[in-house]
Amino acid sequence: MTTKCPTCGEEYERIAQHYAFNEDHRPDLSEDQLDTVRFLLLDGATVETEGAHHSITHYSTDVEFLKAAAARLDDLVTSLRLEATAAEQAEHLAAKYPDMDVTAEQCADLYALRTMPHPRLDAYEDGNDVTELTPNVVTWFIEFHGAYHGSAILPSLHLDTRDTGVSGDHLRRLFHDYGIQTGRLAEGDGETFFVPSVREGVVSLPKKGIDQLREVFDIDINPAEDQRNHVVA
Repeated sequence: MTTKCPTCGEEYERIAQHYAFNEDHRPDLSEDQLDTVRFLLLDGATVETEGAHHSITHYSTDVEFLKAAAARLDDLVTSLRLEATAAEQAEHLAAKYPDMDVTAEQCADLYALRTMPHPRLDAYEDGNDVTELTPNVVTWFIEFHGAYHGSAILPSLHLDTRDTGVSGDHLRRLFHDYGIQTGRLAEGDGETFFVPSVREGVVSLPKKGIDQLREVFDIDINPAEDQRNHVVA
């Protein structure tokens, strides 16, 4: 299978190699591609730093999620393939943890999505290097890592950054850069005040923060209709 270079019009079996020797032929990333890159980094993608430019690899057992990401990344993707079967995963875990009784039925196939190297990826080593939020990125992060607590009248949004590629502190700072309030109400010594989160790694947004998300990013989020309430304890 060959890929056509949009600059010179020639077909190449290894388009990444062509771009490596012809930097001026390499197309820039679209906003849709950049949004997807940012989300994958926040979600926990691995940045490969060897070579002239960085690339990213994202592992997941959710192949449909990776297919959707690959479609958005378009020609930035070099491969989406099975990395390890459920049986291989079980064998690996059993070898690593001899006291565990792990079977293939308890595991899932693991897939890997890989991109070609690109100069725009050189700015990243992990999700904590993401400095820009967009409506797509915020919406996806809420979808995959968010849960609402409280009532429909006075909800709070909890974003769980544990097992992702971004720290709670960095995500909290990003929101503050956009003027979005994070924290939760607490009481002590007769006063009511905000504390950063319910627990380490969980970024909490009070109702005011949720309203600010809607206004700043022009996104439609409705705690009253969300079915994932109380996912995060």
